[in-house]
Amino acid sequence: MRVLHLVKTGEGAAWALRQTTALCALGIDVVVALPSATAGLAPVYAERGITVVAADLDVPPRRPWRLAAALGRCRRLVADTRPDLIHSHFVSTTLVARLALGRTHPIPRLFQVPGPLHLEHGAFRALDLATAGPRDLWVGSCRWTIEEYRRRGVGPERLALSYYGTNLGAFEATAPGALRRELGVTPGTPLVGMVAYMYPPKRFLAQRRGLKGHEDLIDAFPAIARALPGARLVLVGGEWGGGTRYAARIAARTRTVGATRSPSSARAATSRRSTPISTSPCTRRSRRTAAAPSSRSPPGAPRSRRRSAVSLISCATARPAGWCRHAIPPASRAR
Repeated sequence: MRVLHLVKTGEGAAWALRQTTALCALGIDVVVALPSATAGLAPVYAERGITVVAADLDVPPRRPWRLAAALGRCRRLVADTRPDLIHSHFVSTTLVARLALGRTHPIPRLFQVPGPLHLEHGAFRALDLATAGPRDLWVGSCRWTIEEYRRRGVGPERLALSYYGTNLGAFEATAPGALRRELGVTPGTPLVGMVAYMYPPKRFLAQRRGLKGHEDLIDAFPAIARALPGARLVLVGGEWGGGTRYAARIAARTRTVGATRSPSSARAATSRRSTPISTSPCTRRSRRTAAAPSSRSPPGAPRSRRRSAVSLISCATARPAGWCRHAIPPASRAR
């Protein structure tokens, strides 16, 4: 059996690499279409026995003029590889495959839905449903996705639920408490953590907050701190794609809960490079004080609250095998 995987990027989507590696080990003839057959993760696919074909099938919403060329590449790709199943990992590659081949094409097409974002917006949800033919299938990565397709009239026989997994062997195990020691946090201090890449808002979707909800968690932290006195918030993960503008905005937002940027005494917390940023305790302040925060704790503050309340560990790594040394293994370089 030959399965053609459609992946829009060679720089991320490590879940597709893990899946195709497992399929190849099971004896499946796996072909993966990437924008380049030599850049990014393409050599890793090849090393694992997967056939790599250069075919850029991504059509960003802001570049619709690329559609015609992508449709032609998709038709040639399918004609050349002659797969028994087409497995698409992104909304854009799924739509390109459907538009290129038509709704009644005999080859089954499986769309593994990495996230529900497109289902939350009417136009993209409508495109997904309208372009699907009788041999199109969906694999959702969460229950909400499956239920949303059912609410939209997709039969249960065309839906499956499969959570993304990871290879825990790619991460170093450390003794419990390593993160607390690096941040100077006592064993009894409540820690609230988030491990995720920082994805900027998608302006074409009229988003004002990032995809992973960093802003929501930061804004909620004052309420958390009131319920859990002395709590610390730890954000682990850098901006996707190596950018810094959105990460800087997140760092600045932490200062709205009472912050001053200061050097961290913690050691680097990633396998490559990190920039820890600490902020001062979460306290009620006037607007004037919040605009120009002080690095000193408020007079009379208890000693247990003199430590920073928020820590950002910005991980900049181009390797697909893990961000962080700590006991909770973050996702590898994937969404």
